[in-house]
Amino acid sequence: MADGKTYVSAEIDVYRQKALSWVPPVRTAAILGIAALFIAQAAITTLLVFLGFWLALWLGPLGGGVAAAAIGLIVAGLLAYLAVRQFSAGGR
Repeated sequence: MADGKTYVSAEIDVYRQKALSWVPPVRTAAILGIAALFIAQAAITTLLVFLGFWLALWLGPLGGGVAAAAIGLIVAGLLAYLAVRQFSAGGR
């Protein structure tokens, strides 16, 4: 009975070490990826704000803001549609 418990404990330790061996490189990559997403989101937000300012020259402040928001929502909706279509196709 003790040999079985020792064997199971050793197997659990092996699988634990295998599972934890990939954590440090993945953690660094995840942090860098999240930072890149935040910077990209800031850049897109800035782009949409300045698009609103530019459109405000012709449409007025409210019209420019609404038009820029509509353009952003259309792009987001198109990307969401493509993502749902990819998931529905099983990633093919």
